[in-house]
Amino acid sequence: MSTKRPKVEMDTVDRSMLRMLQDDGSLSNAALREKLSLSVTPCWRRREHLEDESVITGYHANIDRRAIGLDLRRQAGVAWIQSSLTLREVKAASQLPIPDEN
Repeated sequence: MSTKRPKVEMDTVDRSMLRMLQDDGSLSNAALREKLSLSVTPCWRRREHLEDESVITGYHANIDRRAIGLDLRRQAGVAWIQSSLTLREVKAASQLPIPDEN
């Protein structure tokens, strides 16, 4: 039995925000609000709403695995671990340094 999610209502500002974040997921709220001509709170609320509704399911960094000495097996393990986290958990963990290999 398949369960259909209701469609999330979005306006042109929400869609513009999504396009900008697809192009550069590291955009700060300050940069987004400037590009979208929004004030601080409405920009933050819109982004938070899109995250809470799982329209935005995560932010990703493309990492050159060879530059940090990771082999394919370890990279796949990292991808699996990240995919099991919620967006809020990823945000909380994003301030942690990459551990040294022992």
